[in-house]
Amino acid sequence: MIVNQPNYTIRKAAERAGRTTRTISQWIRDGMECREVAGIIVIDHRVLMARLRLNAAANPSVKGGTTRRENGCTTS
Repeated sequence: MIVNQPNYTIRKAAERAGRTTRTISQWIRDGMECREVAGIIVIDHRVLMARLRLNAAANPSVKGGTTRRENGCTTS
């Protein structure tokens, strides 16, 4: 069950977004807003959801982290 939280660690953000931790880390390197609390990177819920909406708008063929190929196979 997906539960909205005010803040997420990278691992929890990946679970919430349906992406890998490597993807969330890449988003941070690309400039997604985050902060560090006691040595742990924390991402606000509104920032994470804004990034997901931005990615969905930029590539509507990608849903839930998978891409449908012509043969019906999916890739992550």
